[in-house]
Amino acid sequence: MYVISESEVARTINAITADKFMDALIDNIDKGFRMFDSAGAQLSARAGFTSGRNLIEWMPVHDGESNVTLKLVSYFPDNPVNHQAPTIDAVIVTFDFQTGKPKAVAGGALLTAMRTGAASAVASRILAKPDSRVLGLIGCGAQAVTQAHALSRIFKFEEILIHDTDPYAEETIDERLAFLGIKISPANVQEIEKRSDIICTATTNPVGSSPVLSGENLKRDVHINAVGADFPGKTELPGTLVKTAFVVTDFYEQAKVEGECQVFSGETPGADVCIELKDLAVARENYYGHQNRQTIFDSTGVALEDAIAVDLLCDIAKKYGIGKVLGDEMTTCALDPYSELLITSDCAMRSATRQRMETLS
Repeated sequence: MYVISESEVARTINAITADKFMDALIDNIDKGFRMFDSAGAQLSARAGFTSGRNLIEWMPVHDGESNVTLKLVSYFPDNPVNHQAPTIDAVIVTFDFQTGKPKAVAGGALLTAMRTGAASAVASRILAKPDSRVLGLIGCGAQAVTQAHALSRIFKFEEILIHDTDPYAEETIDERLAFLGIKISPANVQEIEKRSDIICTATTNPVGSSPVLSGENLKRDVHINAVGADFPGKTELPGTLVKTAFVVTDFYEQAKVEGECQVFSGETPGADVCIELKDLAVARENYYGHQNRQTIFDSTGVALEDAIAVDLLCDIAKKYGIGKVLGDEMTTCALDPYSELLITSDCAMRSATRQRMETLS
């Protein structure tokens, strides 16, 4: 079993640079959705436990061949303020579906953030106008960094407009995005709607709260990556906008429960209204014309993205000798769960007595 800790995840990415890792991740996620075989592979909506605003979930995917990947992920929105810890933490495990043995375990916090940005880039390069120059970020937390990074690998932005209700997050985002070399400008929501060609919403908007966008001042051809809705009852966009725009989900069965597609409330929207990312990736030529209308990527996050990310990570880590291989081969009887244990003297005495009695009888 190959084990890569969270710090080793960063070391692995640094071995080839964050830009090259993000480029490869975008391409691999694009290919992964194009190649996803719904008939053979199995993707399930996540499930878990909640307590107030906090949740812990598990997200599985079977690639249809030899691997099953499971991510355990936590979402604790008060962590940055109360514990100086990330809102999202995770661990990703890959199992061999032929033997049931775990093949790899990796820290999933950084990978989750980067694969979420990469998925937005995959959708955006099909739905957003290629000459998009202004990016708007509503929410300036960790996800905003990877959204901006991934999208900047596809589009030549001249300016990034930022807004957050948390003053600290908004004040520090320019420092966290300095590596992009793009002008960062604070703005109110109205200005972001008016000027942005692409908008990313990545907020901890509470359940039942008003949308973070009004939708009243948006460009007629804006593309929106909505990545913050991850809880039943939690949304970021006005329902009227979702119903009039062209919507792409990463997984509709999940998005209708905890994404922006909750607005359809039991309805099944037609393909002219809403499709999945795998269908967009396969038939992208049919959807380039949607760059002239308002489009939304309803990103709730799926384990397929995590499986692709951890596979890429493991390939690089092994190449650079990062991580650890833990031996897990049983050397004795597979039917005896105690075969590796040191038997106590009392147990050994009882066993010897039983054997003598069986001999005498």
